[in-house]
Amino acid sequence: MHLATILRDTREQRPWSFQPHPVSTRDVTLSTGDYTLAGCCSRDPETGTYHPRYAVERKTGGDFLTAITHDRERFRAELERASSWPAPLSVVIEEPWETFADERGVMRRRDIHPEQVAGTVSAWSDRYNVEFRFLGSRQAGELYALCRLLRLELGPGSPDAALLRRKLASLHLLVLAQTGAIEEVGLPVAERLGEER
Repeated sequence: MHLATILRDTREQRPWSFQPHPVSTRDVTLSTGDYTLAGCCSRDPETGTYHPRYAVERKTGGDFLTAITHDRERFRAELERASSWPAPLSVVIEEPWETFADERGVMRRRDIHPEQVAGTVSAWSDRYNVEFRFLGSRQAGELYALCRLLRLELGPGSPDAALLRRKLASLHLLVLAQTGAIEEVGLPVAERLGEER
């Protein structure tokens, strides 16, 4: 049984598959974001482009730095397109915040100071309808995106919400604990899904 159909932008170079989760995926052209739900967008019949009312944007650490520096205007235009959405555009960065704050990894060879990164994230979070999520790995980013999308699809009162909680718990707690991502997405995701303790 599939809980939802996730639309994935055709321009994604290393797309998340969301396997082995109970969802299906379909590759389409999205006007904004990289992932959304089939029931969360309208389709332009002339161009075939889907226009979401909510989406997740996936970024590697390097992609994120490029988006806030060299591709700044293009990325700001994307944030502007999400300004009227009922839920914020989730920008999921597959890198922990410490990488940017401590000038590690992708920050080493970049001509940008950690305070500039922090300032941009803070200012854009205040100005635009966007949330930035810095997660420690690709796996953690994929799980966070899946939970955000399914939460919108199912809603807390849906009979399938309990099934979702059981599936995610059984499939991921061990993986998250092994990768150290449990602190990043485990408990907050459970709380967002309305899981009772």
